[in-house]
Amino acid sequence: MPITLKSEAEMDTMREAGRIVGRTLARIREMVRPGLNLLDVEAFVAEEFRRHGAVETFRGYAPAGKPPYPSNICASVNDELVHGIPRDRRLNEGDIVTFDLGATYKGFVGFAFFYTIVQYNQQNIAKNLQQQGAFIPGIRPGPPTEAYLLRVVTRITWGGALFLGAVAVAPFFIGLITDVQALTISSAGFLIVVAVVLDTMKQLEAQLLMRNYEGFIR
Repeated sequence: MPITLKSEAEMDTMREAGRIVGRTLARIREMVRPGLNLLDVEAFVAEEFRRHGAVETFRGYAPAGKPPYPSNICASVNDELVHGIPRDRRLNEGDIVTFDLGATYKGFVGFAFFYTIVQYNQQNIAKNLQQQGAFIPGIRPGPPTEAYLLRVVTRITWGGALFLGAVAVAPFFIGLITDVQALTISSAGFLIVVAVVLDTMKQLEAQLLMRNYEGFIR
């Protein structure tokens, strides 16, 4: 399919579509907390798009022979891999949630997604440990424990984010190295494959350990 060169005005419109999505995602990131209802995010996105003169890209999208998509976002929690449909569900501490959204602005579509962990309050965890007489070996109770937990969670989150980023751009660099211009798998598809393989390995590991065999994940 040929690519049509865009005018400067059209590129400005494309940038604005991206900015609308980016600003909305930033607001959603601030909203994420234990107890947040996914339907509240859906309503917020609808209002935010209308406020900026954009149209919900996802809602009503219907490939041939398929029912129209019923929401303006995709919200996938924990083991819901991608493209989950929002429902009356509240987020809990420790949930991992991914939001996808797209806005159509003056005929151009801006699209983005992000994933985040619903963070627990490290201060409360440290306080509860101290009240129960528990502690982390080598770490003083109270603020030092709180700071330690924050460092651990931050490192895990950064590690996961960098890994997903590397997987997402891998098809692009594979194309550059092999001079293959059309890969049969997209970045999103590659992420899905990796996630399915990791989940399958975890399930096999659990089955082996449950039957008193040694696991193969070290």
